[in-house]
Amino acid sequence: MLTIFNGFVIDLPSTGEGALNATYVMYRYEVRASNGEALVGKDLLELIFSIAGDGAPYRVSDPTEADYRNFVIDPDVIFIAQKLCAIMDIGYLLDGRLKTEYDRTNNKLSVKWERSTDVRHSRAIFLLDDDIVAFRDGSGDRLTADSAVARFRAILEFHTECEFEYDRTASSADIKKALNRLKVTEFSFDARPFNPHPSKPGDILDKLLQNANVGKLRGVAKSASDEGLSVSDDGLIDEVTGMADKNYANFGMKGETKTGSTVSYKKQRLTGDKQKDREHAEQARNLRVSVPSDDEETSEEEYVVMAIREIFDV
Repeated sequence: MLTIFNGFVIDLPSTGEGALNATYVMYRYEVRASNGEALVGKDLLELIFSIAGDGAPYRVSDPTEADYRNFVIDPDVIFIAQKLCAIMDIGYLLDGRLKTEYDRTNNKLSVKWERSTDVRHSRAIFLLDDDIVAFRDGSGDRLTADSAVARFRAILEFHTECEFEYDRTASSADIKKALNRLKVTEFSFDARPFNPHPSKPGDILDKLLQNANVGKLRGVAKSASDEGLSVSDDGLIDEVTGMADKNYANFGMKGETKTGSTVSYKKQRLTGDKQKDREHAEQARNLRVSVPSDDEETSEEEYVVMAIREIFDV
């Protein structure tokens, strides 16, 4: 069973003017065999290699062999930043495409169906011993990360008896850990007064809102120096997270890792309906990673794994 959760957003700095970047979505996962046994490390690696190159259908009712157009392509195993990783592409083979031609002599357009071997694909990086995976996100000839991970699941289920679930988002608890682990450069929030009784932390901000007759406050705090924002007790961040614990606030953040990446979490909606706000707070959030893809010294896969190690502390 492949369970994917704990999503973050990571944005690594550009390597210079005109630098190219690749965006990855990271998840935490768990793979289980039909007997319930967890598959990690070399066992998971063998499973991945066993399904490589074998086509599988995806979201097709009563598929025929012509629908077996989703593949695990060219898997490889490599140590990156002291982590055992499986790297591969997830590909969707296109049956063909419409081609529009212009006849200058008759001044007409004609549309023709042209068969092709074009592939839409996404890079996947599995940390085999830590249950963390990253899928490259894209458009055009690139699959979105959501589509790629779903197609990987379809291939795995079609060719094996393994099952998995996945969730591409991160909990509020994960974001609180990130506040303490990263250098916070930006903190965005919505907050409303407690009703009926305030609690600590959060009572100081609540009093300010009550005194000013504020129904809802929206703010963005940015660091005044390279040191980042303070997340110490009795500060703004402590007050907002305290209110968020009681569903009277929500928050998002941007922060920098020691390896130079920028981690972003988007805030959830704050409606004023306590039940709805509780449900929103319980919903996990996405993770995206933007890494340099044209660095001659460090590959994008290395950037991704280094970011994962620092953020997840693995």
